[in-house]
Amino acid sequence: MSIPGTPRQYYMDMLKGAAIYMVVMGHVLTLCIGEINDTFLYRIIGEIHMPLFFFISGWFTFKRHSDGTPFRTPDLWQRTLQLLVPMVIVSSIWIFVFRHSGLQCQFDSTWRGLWTATYKNGYWFPLCLFELMLIYAATSYLFRRIPAMTSIGLVFTVWALLMTVSQKLAGTTICNAAELELVTRFYPVFMAGAIARMYEKRFLAYVHRPRVYTAALAASGFLLYMICYFRKFGISDEWLDIVRIIFHITLATAAIPIACGQTSRTDAGLSRTVRFWTYLGRESLAIYLLHYLFLFPMEWLRAPLRDMGLGFVPAAVTAGIAAAAIIGCVLAANAIISRSPLLAMLLTGKTQRASKSTRLKFTTLNNI
Repeated sequence: MSIPGTPRQYYMDMLKGAAIYMVVMGHVLTLCIGEINDTFLYRIIGEIHMPLFFFISGWFTFKRHSDGTPFRTPDLWQRTLQLLVPMVIVSSIWIFVFRHSGLQCQFDSTWRGLWTATYKNGYWFPLCLFELMLIYAATSYLFRRIPAMTSIGLVFTVWALLMTVSQKLAGTTICNAAELELVTRFYPVFMAGAIARMYEKRFLAYVHRPRVYTAALAASGFLLYMICYFRKFGISDEWLDIVRIIFHITLATAAIPIACGQTSRTDAGLSRTVRFWTYLGRESLAIYLLHYLFLFPMEWLRAPLRDMGLGFVPAAVTAGIAAAAIIGCVLAANAIISRSPLLAMLLTGKTQRASKSTRLKFTTLNNI
């Protein structure tokens, strides 16, 4: 959500749009087609889209007080309405839809799965993000009163505590219900986004340096391959967590200049292609919440893809076309839902009413 009076950051919308498209593509592979999770495409998608979302979420969670003091505490009530309420409602609907969808889901798509399983019937992201905001709110007082370099140390201290707790409670109902493993994994990149936003101008100037971009892009490619095939490198689970943190940060460092190069801060400067991706970004939460309801069985494609060796290009084309159709259905449903503020809040997390200018336009049309 943009702050009134400030230019919209279209490059972040574009990154969210690309990330949500990858989310749907990944679910086409794992849920619609199924049993081909060992494709290289699926491994890449699984490691890229969520780190981008959490970095961007940390970026926009960071706010300053009116006097310029950093790390203003977020409005947790608004975040509850935006994240938790639609998550519970839509995931509950998904439990009933799944029974008639013909899909074979690896999630525990039951009421028990919603409340006690790690992935919450696939709807784990809103709860995980809300928990990260809770931790952010709880530590914001400390971050406001320590130097910048010390804040990085505090981030790793909190991460180490989360790691210790999640390992102690691993496999328990408490750990699964609270998604401690996922919260621990994405806390560093979430805070990296917040700290990058605190030094926004310096950070953007830094990542646009050709040497920095080249190094980040090369490091991201190497680390991504290492993560996807970590067993070949003999990496333990503990070191894999550290490698992931480094990858998440280098990924954001490389992705932001790419998106900035395609966007400008005015609507007039955006091409149709960029407008499409930024639109998906603005509607990314609605797409995430609703797209499960439009997934459909595609098992007949499993054998042909295996015959092609689960190649990157065939899998990408197949998943991309199916994802486009599913997102089209979601956007049509979202357009209908958005006409009702109550349904928009309950199903897609939109808590803002129509702007004054929009209402004036509607009134003017009625008077013609």
